[in-house]
Amino acid sequence: MRTNVLFDSGFMTKIAFTSNIYREAFSMIGRGFAMAVKETCRVVNKAIHRWPYAFMFAEALVLVMIAFAYVGQARAERDYASKRYIGIQAKADSLQVASEMWHNVAKGGLK
Repeated sequence: MRTNVLFDSGFMTKIAFTSNIYREAFSMIGRGFAMAVKETCRVVNKAIHRWPYAFMFAEALVLVMIAFAYVGQARAERDYASKRYIGIQAKADSLQVASEMWHNVAKGGLK
């Protein structure tokens, strides 16, 4: 809400703050943000149309890097599982040997 006030030097605008000032401020911020996003998208689109092969190469490079990351993660999981399996197998073998020794002792001693 603005009202004109007469001063000695002429008309000046007096700014009155109302409850809608925050809505207006956030609306202006939103419009500015939308304008920045739209302009950024326009610049990116223009660059993609100017250098399409460079962007295809960059996309392929990013995809290869992501693939290597997933392959590395899968290998790490496989190695961890294999290490656990070997440890558990060693424990099972030692229990089997201990069990056989116990049965041999129970039968009458070691031969």
